[in-house]
Amino acid sequence: MNFIAIGSNDAYFQEAMSLYDATFPIEIKEPVQVFLDSFKTQEQDPDFFHFHVLTDNNQLVGFSSFHYLKSENIAYIVYIVINEKYKGQGLGSMFMKHIFETIENLAMKYHHNKPSFMLECEKDEAGNSPLETFYRRFDFEKSAICYHQPDLHHKNQHVPMNLFIKNHPSKEAISTMYTAKYHQCNRVDLNTLAQLIAQF
Repeated sequence: MNFIAIGSNDAYFQEAMSLYDATFPIEIKEPVQVFLDSFKTQEQDPDFFHFHVLTDNNQLVGFSSFHYLKSENIAYIVYIVINEKYKGQGLGSMFMKHIFETIENLAMKYHHNKPSFMLECEKDEAGNSPLETFYRRFDFEKSAICYHQPDLHHKNQHVPMNLFIKNHPSKEAISTMYTAKYHQCNRVDLNTLAQLIAQF
């Protein structure tokens, strides 16, 4: 199996979007345009957005997307998606380790120390996330921050989620990454983001 960093014109990208559509509910699914706008950020900062696929004999096994903000030395893991027929083979763990390696190499390049990480995950009414056990396996811990995913469909319906963090990012670093991701890629206005950050 091979990890490949791809662009929006790669044939694997369309396959990845089909897998994405089949995996996530509409409430938390980002429009394809968000991915395209994320790729555009690479023109200003080639290290900010990453889209990697995992292939096996030229077949798409899964994909991940993640961001790295070198000013704060923090990474935001957005997606790790594995094709249903390949699940149960430890590939999610393989992807997580690949992301860590990619980001840690960038952190050493710019900072010579370990990066911090953040990721968001849906939660039930009791506040539990379905992948919490998986994240804790990689030393993520659930943050006490009151965290919402900004409304992705312009209905002013922000989604409460759990925020998981690794290597103790500061609230300022989290806020800066949150703003960069959701303003540059999702085009959420800064006033809305500031209101959500005020709840952290």
